Amino acid sequence: MILLSPVLEEASAADKSYDVSAWRASGHRIDERLSYMTPVRRAHRSASWHARLATEGHRDGAERNTVEECIFCQIIQGVQPAFVIADDGATLSFVSLENHPLVVPRRHVEALYDLDDATGAALMRATVRVARALKRGLACDGVYLTQANGSAAGQDVFHLHVHLYPRWVSPAPAGGWVPTAADEERRRTAAQVRAALDDA
Repeated sequence: MILLSPVLEEASAADKSYDVSAWRASGHRIDERLSYMTPVRRAHRSASWHARLATEGHRDGAERNTVEECIFCQIIQGVQPAFVIADDGATLSFVSLENHPLVVPRRHVEALYDLDDATGAALMRATVRVARALKRGLACDGVYLTQANGSAAGQDVFHLHVHLYPRWVSPAPAGGWVPTAADEERRRTAAQVRAALDDA
């Protein structure tokens, strides 16, 4: 059974096949802000998004969300489902809709500028651990990290997060990393990375 946050674990106790697909099929809302955008995907955002960024996005706090609106806080609280890789009490790691791991602090921190030393240390420890597991679990040649702060830098979820992208010297395995991956692909990625955590 896929690891989900506590509320979903309880909901899935009677149905061992319960996962993100079942959550979507049951009529629950999946917040599409989960579809974190790579630089390539950002280039294809709508003209209205770019216009809004030009007029509003660079003002401090213009696009920030509250804790109640934060999709990552909703995942942490079990309001939204996720393919969880690891939860160490200080951070949560899970697979994005683009099928790569994300590491986030459990405490709501909007950007790197707001990060305290203890949370920063926990975030980096978790990132290193997941990066090692990603390399082993997916047999990739390298791992590419990104972390954006502010709308001008491309941050679109205002809860600090680190993206970990697997990279290969030769072409990526079939299926690859696409703007929105199927649940089964994301489930498989989470399982492969999670299985490699013991060695990380």
